[in-house]
Amino acid sequence: MTNLVSIFLYDSNAAVSKAVLDELAAPLSDDERERAARFGHAGARRDFVTGRFLLRHALTRHCPTCLPKDWQFVIGPYGKPALADDSPALQFNLSHTKGLLACAITEAGAVGIDVETLERKSDLEKLARRFFSPLESKALLALPVEQRRERFFRIWTLKEAYIKARGRGLGIPLGSFSYTFKAADALQLQVHEGEEPGACWQAHSYRVGAVHRLGLVLPGSAPPRVPALALESFWLGEPEHRAQLEWLGGTLELPGSIVEVG
Repeated sequence: MTNLVSIFLYDSNAAVSKAVLDELAAPLSDDERERAARFGHAGARRDFVTGRFLLRHALTRHCPTCLPKDWQFVIGPYGKPALADDSPALQFNLSHTKGLLACAITEAGAVGIDVETLERKSDLEKLARRFFSPLESKALLALPVEQRRERFFRIWTLKEAYIKARGRGLGIPLGSFSYTFKAADALQLQVHEGEEPGACWQAHSYRVGAVHRLGLVLPGSAPPRVPALALESFWLGEPEHRAQLEWLGGTLELPGSIVEVG
């Protein structure tokens, strides 16, 4: 097993024409196309199609012997998608927010990824009191006001990534575990209930460009290797589509923050 993690990013602010969207939908399954058609909002439909295209092509980057159209998926008991049993031993996770789609792929075991825009218009202090653990909420509110937004989204993306890696979604209450900051870039994860004895997780937090925060969680203690290949640009179809379908590249600030867990 390798600790290699590929992170693929797509700028979803780019305009996508119907012709390009049809190309993106070409490798999708009938079920995926039917799900896309049920979205009433054009932007949501575009993000769904683009996300599934991103996932299929990212998986093929990891395993070139399988074409994008040939990947088959199953849904777990808590709604987390996974590859069908006869597929290569890859784990993946998707996330999207305004302006950014993200996909993480690895052979290292379960993986969770979450992205959020720092421009989100919400009462962050109210959200922290509702969803963070008392320890996290108290520490956040103790910060100077101008530091709270950045800290909130570091915690939020890591919490979302953790429950996604566990594969149980909101079956794990967000307040049942805490991230604490021992120093500016040193984190510690404390699970108050429900974790398996001896479980070990690691987390990494990155800024993506100017307005996005990315959280990544996976098992083990060896820091993951995020290859430059995963951040290369490539595009679909004719050259004129390049500007619309280019991956974001070179924006992750590595190595990020490593969490100490046990």
